[in-house]
Parts: sequence; C-alpha cells; structure tokens
Amino acid sequence: LNISIIEWVEYEKLPYYISKADICLGIFADSRKASQVIPNKVFQSMAMGKAVITAKTKGITEMLRHGENAFLCNAADPRDLSLAILNLKRDSALRNKIAAAARQSFLHNSGDKEIEEGLRKTLHIIQRA
Repeated sequence: LNISIIEWVEYEKLPYYISKADICLGIFADSRKASQVIPNKVFQSMAMGKAVITAKTKGITEMLRHGENAFLCNAADPRDLSLAILNLKRDSALRNKIAAAARQSFLHNSGDKEIEEGLRKTLHIIQRA
C-alpha cells in the first residue's frame, strides 16, 4: 500500500496527479462548512473516473452513495478512513465499479445542460427576491 500526500499544486497540474492515483480523497473535517459542500477535488476526481473516499455528510449524500459512486466514511475519524482505504485497496472490483459510476454521476449531474438548468433556477429565485 503506497500513500502519497502531496503539497498544494497549481490547478493546471492536478490532472497529472489525479491520473496517477487509484483512490482520491475528499473532505473529512467535522465542521459546518464541510458538512454542506462537495469540494472541487471530489468533482475533479469523479470527472477523471477515480474512486473517491470522502466523509458522509449532508452535502456529499446529495449526490454520492456509499458503495455505488463513492466510498463514504465517518467525518473526523482516522480509523474509519484507514479502513476505507484498505477496503478499496483490497477490492479492485469495488474500486473499479465506484470509479466508473463516479464518472457517470459526474457527467449526469455536471454536464452543460445540468449546469445551465441550475443557473436558470438560481437566477429565477434571485429575480423573485
């Protein structure tokens, strides 16, 4: 099992690092903000068809399902995170299934049509306010 923790890299270099990974990590903090968001790094990893492990939060579960298109663990729980990493390392079939489903989920939820529709809804709400 090889784990690489890298320092911050320029946005343009992220695809290189993501492409080299078998598993990408999301967000794990136990904070109000962390509970409400899906971080860009999760979307970026999904877009590249990578298996993602991230904390099970309200924001995350709006789009991701444990064992389907992501592997979810408890927030701020190093033991649960380490077990999640080991589970996906040992089960390549599950890891590959999650990676493929993550890519499909990204395309389904983040395509131009979906983004345009979300923007229209947001602008409509703002205009009414």
